[in-house]
Amino acid sequence: MGVCRYVYNLFIATNLDNYRNGTHEYMSGYNFSKWLNNNYRKANDVNYGYGKYRLKP
Repeated sequence: MGVCRYVYNLFIATNLDNYRNGTHEYMSGYNFSKWLNNNYRKANDVNYGYGKYRLKP
């Protein structure tokens, strides 16, 4: 449940930052999912999985 809340809060914070920075463009859930799995994950060195079964980015 903690990860779900983190991603939800990140979604809200990202849209709020977009609004405050003057883009005023709402990022849909689908676009956020693409951004999270491609841009955010690479920028923050996030790996999924555990042990020898860890998925490589």
